Amino acid sequence: MRLTIMKKSLLVLLVYSTLLTLSEVAYRAVFHIPQLNVRQTAEAFVLIAVVAALYLFARHRVSRVAIFIFFAASMIANNVHYAVYQSWITGINYWLMFKEITEVGNAGASML
Repeated sequence: MRLTIMKKSLLVLLVYSTLLTLSEVAYRAVFHIPQLNVRQTAEAFVLIAVVAALYLFARHRVSRVAIFIFFAASMIANNVHYAVYQSWITGINYWLMFKEITEVGNAGASML
């Protein structure tokens, strides 16, 4: 019984990761953004799978909501950043955003 639940969870995880990776490939094709090579696509798939696994296996609703909000905000912010600045936000940029939140807030307020 428990093994069946785990197989089902892994299948759901695989399906979500595949769909989100394919959506990134489609987004890049529609907006004429250079496509990822095989290694980069595999890296994106693994990263999406890790975030999806964190969400899928989170025990508390608060954890799921926090993971969902972070993932959705990251996706939206990254696409808006690319549209404005023609470059992607890297992991180090996200880390600096949390570390220097007042600087980010001041810079964002001046843009409005």
